[in-house]
Amino acid sequence: MKKDVDGARNSKDRILMAAYRQFAEHGYTGARVDEIAKQAKINKQAIYYYFGDKEALFRSSLAYAYQAFREVDQTLSVDSQAPEKALAELIRVNFDYLHRSPELIALITTANRMKKHSIIDSEQVRLINEPLIDSIRLLLKYGEQQGKFRKGVCPEQFYISVVSLLTFYFSNSFTLSIVLGRDLLAEKEVAARREHIVDLLLHSISANKSPL
Repeated sequence: MKKDVDGARNSKDRILMAAYRQFAEHGYTGARVDEIAKQAKINKQAIYYYFGDKEALFRSSLAYAYQAFREVDQTLSVDSQAPEKALAELIRVNFDYLHRSPELIALITTANRMKKHSIIDSEQVRLINEPLIDSIRLLLKYGEQQGKFRKGVCPEQFYISVVSLLTFYFSNSFTLSIVLGRDLLAEKEVAARREHIVDLLLHSISANKSPL
């Protein structure tokens, strides 16, 4: 029985990884179940057996991608560091992950473009991302108590700002590189942008800065 369970889990993981890449590269409409099955080295019918249909497969792929993204936060300890240092590290870790995983941005962009509630497992995605928002809330509270951060910073708004700054850079790097006349994905440029975002976000909540 355990062998069957492990085999099923392994098959589903291969399908999700292949689907993740296909949906990210070709979008929902362009992705082909036949190609996903080929890349996963599995029978096409197994995909329908495990996931039902293409829409459910996209939904599971998005949740799979979010889960992998959020696992990077588990390496951080928000209790053992000064709040400003921990928050800076949280931003850097998430920035570096998105740098390594452009497929995630493509997948999220596809979901937003479709504007179809059924394409997302709302509860699952919310629960996957909740720990990050909780960590931000905790760090903002610690920083406020220690006089490092100004009072009344909204955790949800700060979360949106973090995600916006991180994803915009990578989703628009091609056109921005043309506008600015330099390769924004070059190692030096990426490192400079990461530290600029950290500085910008921490300065915006500094106790020495008055709210707008």
